[in-house]
Amino acid sequence: MANNRPVRVRKKSREDSPSLSEMQRRIMRKLPTLIARILDTLQAYKNLSLRCNKRDIAAAFLDIAQWSAILNPVLRFYFFMDLAQEHPLDLRERIGRIIKALYWLTKAGAMRSVATAKLEINLLPGFYFQDFPDLLGSPAAESVPHPEDIITIDDPLCVCKGLTIVQTLVSQAANALGIDEWPGVMQSRLLQDMLYARDATWAFGLNPNETVLPTDFTPPTFENYVYGRESWLWLQAPPIARKKEFTKWWEDDGRLRSQYIHLHLDGEYGADLVRSIIPDARWTPCANKDSVAISCFCSSTTWRIQNRC
Repeated sequence: MANNRPVRVRKKSREDSPSLSEMQRRIMRKLPTLIARILDTLQAYKNLSLRCNKRDIAAAFLDIAQWSAILNPVLRFYFFMDLAQEHPLDLRERIGRIIKALYWLTKAGAMRSVATAKLEINLLPGFYFQDFPDLLGSPAAESVPHPEDIITIDDPLCVCKGLTIVQTLVSQAANALGIDEWPGVMQSRLLQDMLYARDATWAFGLNPNETVLPTDFTPPTFENYVYGRESWLWLQAPPIARKKEFTKWWEDDGRLRSQYIHLHLDGEYGADLVRSIIPDARWTPCANKDSVAISCFCSSTTWRIQNRC
């Protein structure tokens, strides 16, 4: 209080947001190390290589497609931030190896145009093609790969460790760019990963400290939800204030209307809903470890993606 008057707290306005040039400086200064770690992590989990063998042309195309699924999101990020000329060294080296592989495929007669490759060539600056001037053609529009194709973890027991590494990298990237509040999609994914880590911890007896559950960037509200605890703020409220009474007409739930809606939904979607129910598995003492592994693997996002594709 100053002069018996309340002090006004200055709210953050749009003018406080960093300019494009400031964001570009942050990216060039802080992201190269993170980009290298992200690429190394994805390469290790997908066990990627780049084979160029005349006896197995299909393997070369497969390797290029898998690498492209990892590199294209990074290329798009730098392109739309107007930093296509400022690729980090690790990114340049990996792209350079793919360019050489594409050149080898064209010389071997296995590819007519580099525009048909999965790598988004139109996002690359010209210096990548200085040693391969005859490689460039008319770029063709390609469909954007699904983000889920970036990483595939075969061993279900490695999921928790992988989720922790990925979410930690996301948090570090957000801090480097000055992003205080994550987008809703990222928060939803974090909550999904925490729920999976909780179930896997119970099923396999894993140490919770080795999962994404106790990390510094995990919101307390997410932890309360995952563990089924009431929030601290709710517990501080007077008991009489916790009980909600329906006093407005739009909060009321008429019985006849609810009964009609329930019957209509049951007749229209009941059979499909029953078929989509996932059994609620409950582990018994000394349960078969193979059964537990199969169940956790089938309930993970990786399994759903593979079967959807």
